[in-house]
Amino acid sequence: MYDFRVFVVQHRRPDRPGPALVVWGGRAPRSATRHRRREALLLLLHFEGEAIPSLQAQEAWADELAQVYFARSGPVTGALQALADRLDARLQRANRHLARRGQRVRASLAAWVWRDRSVYAAFAGPWHVYRPVVGSEVPLAQDPGPGLGEGTALVALARWSADEGPWVVSHGPLPAQVDWDAIARDPEQGLTQMLDAAASSEQPIVAAWIEATPGVGELTRTLIQRPWRVSARPSPTRPAEGAPPTSATAPSALPSSRTTTQPAASTSLRSAAPERAETVPSPDVAPSPGARTHAEATRAGSRTRPTAQPWRRWVARALLLPWPRVPTRWLFFLALAVPVMVVAAALAVYIHQGRLERRAYWAAQAQAALAQAQHAGDPLTQRDAWARALHALNLALSYGYDPDLARQRDAVRAALDRLDGTVRLPFQPVLVGSYGNRVRFEKLALGLQDLYVLEAKRQQIWRFQWTGGALAFEPDSEFRCRKEQLGTLTLDTFVGLAAFPPARFPFQTLAIDRAGHGLMCAPGELPQAHMLPEPRQGWGTIRLAKVADDRLYVLTRRVNPEHPEQPEDILYLLDLKRLTNTVPQVLFRQANPIDLANVVDFAVLRGEIYFLFVDTQVARCQLFTTEGPKCEALTYQDPRPGRQDGPVMTEARFRYIHASAIPEPSLYLFDPEQQAVYHFSLRLRFDRQYRPPEPLEAEFTHFAVGLDPSGASTLFLLSTNQVYAAPLP
Repeated sequence: MYDFRVFVVQHRRPDRPGPALVVWGGRAPRSATRHRRREALLLLLHFEGEAIPSLQAQEAWADELAQVYFARSGPVTGALQALADRLDARLQRANRHLARRGQRVRASLAAWVWRDRSVYAAFAGPWHVYRPVVGSEVPLAQDPGPGLGEGTALVALARWSADEGPWVVSHGPLPAQVDWDAIARDPEQGLTQMLDAAASSEQPIVAAWIEATPGVGELTRTLIQRPWRVSARPSPTRPAEGAPPTSATAPSALPSSRTTTQPAASTSLRSAAPERAETVPSPDVAPSPGARTHAEATRAGSRTRPTAQPWRRWVARALLLPWPRVPTRWLFFLALAVPVMVVAAALAVYIHQGRLERRAYWAAQAQAALAQAQHAGDPLTQRDAWARALHALNLALSYGYDPDLARQRDAVRAALDRLDGTVRLPFQPVLVGSYGNRVRFEKLALGLQDLYVLEAKRQQIWRFQWTGGALAFEPDSEFRCRKEQLGTLTLDTFVGLAAFPPARFPFQTLAIDRAGHGLMCAPGELPQAHMLPEPRQGWGTIRLAKVADDRLYVLTRRVNPEHPEQPEDILYLLDLKRLTNTVPQVLFRQANPIDLANVVDFAVLRGEIYFLFVDTQVARCQLFTTEGPKCEALTYQDPRPGRQDGPVMTEARFRYIHASAIPEPSLYLFDPEQQAVYHFSLRLRFDRQYRPPEPLEAEFTHFAVGLDPSGASTLFLLSTNQVYAAPLP
């Protein structure tokens, strides 16, 4: 990392006060991409034209350009070109609006990047680079062009060693005679002398001394300004007749520099405060007879102004303050602040008292529900009472923590869990990093030692590798598997995802889209896309796709040729080992033998398909029998106290089903709204349900049951931006 020392050198112009160069410098922020984290950036911006932005707007543009650079991946030159393209696009958009008034604005950009021991630079505009130590100009290999905003973002790129510095970069050429030795010995004094020597030059000087030393990213900026086109000597003034001779007064020296130092993050160089010139009355001019001094005018005004003491005395007495020693401004402040503080204190007391009363109210409601639960004989009545008590205790604790209420809530929840058959699992996030709202995970597939996640916003497959220690997975940045144009195929929205062991197929992931395309990916390989073998009437719109026993099951909806107004749902079967030359086999069509229109998910285990319907019904179909597929509707068998068997589960809204043979053949049904996974036997007999100790702050979209890299049975819950896992008992 480097510390920057920048001298902005310029002639002061009456038509353009303030600094002519905006400086931005600093190291990469935490949000920078992996390629930019070891880099430091320095930007110089110079605007010209009839509608130059304000200094605040120029600083905002510099901040935006820095964000564009640090968010860019790839080589440094590509990121610098993207930075210049962004500024050129902004200027062209501004010029389209300014053209209505006959105005334009353009900018010159000089961007420097320090990476290890190398310096990368990009110039757009009439920039010239000098090395003061050598005393010569550094030629640029490319034409930097006239600047940005003219329609074409021409950029001259250069690369030097960091040991070649310091540098002087100027907007336009410097004078032919420059004392580089004096500038190298004392940059501030030497640059000031150069400005004075070129005060009457044809064009004002705008330049910057840039020096980088190893450090932490600190930026020290110095603004050096000198007058431009000043007269060599002021004309003498003849004293008035009879007036005593006065000695000539030397003109007051203008401040040569202003220095500011900032930490690693950066802000732009701000303009110096305007100087106030003191006016000296000429001895030839006699004072006006009607003029009065400030003291006389004050005394004259006090005789006609009505007295302000009564209201001040009243405010002072009301606030119990000594009179008349309290200034008027304090009286105004106290007259406004005291009522506000009184109202704020009263409001705080009122809110605190109200929270205590609400907590006491809900605690009393919980006690009444607890008494009813302890004396209830019916298990369902007892459960309802426990549920009301838990709800009341949660509301009471929301108005303020109380240890007795917290212990009571834990006891009530434990009693309710015993009635519901609930097991609380310690779910923990397993993905390394934070992803926020920029992603939306929708499908999850388990590999041997990795996880594959379908990200819906960019329609790509993410691979997360096991870190080798605890149950944690980090993203594989080299894995490329996304929706894009592959050959002549254009992929659609993905609806299914499956993962395979490395030795079974040439690919390790298979994603199916709605149009019947298969995207096949493997680590270290380029993605491949193939069109699945189509049925005679086409795929229509694929709803679900599952893989089991090297077979692909596809549930699709297409137009019914006999009744076009009524679409039909069909379940097809394909053999993955002969995917290129197989013919899709029709397993079920519309309502024969079951109605597929209301199916929300299905699972396959050992040649049996378990269909989950929107009303939580579950049907089992045996495929490979001598008589053909046989289907039956399963009945929920609920052995919990007070519960009844039935075709639906009224207490849950299942949206996903998973069939697992490990550790024993089981069915798992997931209710994402309640964050509950129900465990059943293959005959749909209730065993238990799994929930987190406290509701997780997440929206869940999928789940999976399998073995973690250590071989333990694990339950995985997929949210929109994280994967939570817990070992199964």
